[in-house]
Order: sequence, then structure tokens, then C-alpha cells
Amino acid sequence: MEQFDDIRPYSDQEVRPILDRLLQDQQLLSALVHFSYPSLAMSLGGFLRPLTRFLLQCKLSGVSDVRGLQHVIAPYIERVIKKTTSDVTWTGLDALESDKAYLFL
Repeated sequence: MEQFDDIRPYSDQEVRPILDRLLQDQQLLSALVHFSYPSLAMSLGGFLRPLTRFLLQCKLSGVSDVRGLQHVIAPYIERVIKKTTSDVTWTGLDALESDKAYLFL
């Protein structure tokens, strides 16, 4: 195992198996239910987790590469930013080379 394997970007061929694994992760599904339905999570969590999994499976069914995943999750990330922060800024994107991969933390 390389030193930074845990935080490296995924390759296209890794995306589908990882998504399939995450769709079975009960902790992730619980967190998504709590975020999406905060007032219902405690009383209906047992119903909402399978429903959330099904909805995610539908949304992610055609995703097989990194670009496809980014396209699907971008609206959710924007929603998280709007709900949890007052401001997000970035600079320097114009200096990035388009033929190189980058990892931002």
C-alpha cells in the first residue's frame, strides 16, 4: 500500500465497484437520511434508509466513471455548501493545467 492510497483520486474503473459498496453502507445511508430528512430520521429511519438506497441506485445506475459521478453529485455538494456555510471561495483554478489530475483537500 502506498503512503497516500487512502486519499488519492479514484480511477474510472474503480468508480462502479466503490459506488456499489457505498450503497450498502448503513452508516452512510443513515447519515444521508439524517441530512435529507432531519425531522423524520429518528421515527422513520428504518423506512427511509432503504428508500434512500433505492433513490441513489436509480440516480447512480448509469455512472461508470469519475466524470459521471461528479455530474451526479455536484448539485448535492452545492446544497451542502448552501446549508452549512456562509461563504466558499477559491482562486488559482486558471493556473491549473488541463492535462493533469489534481487532488484538493
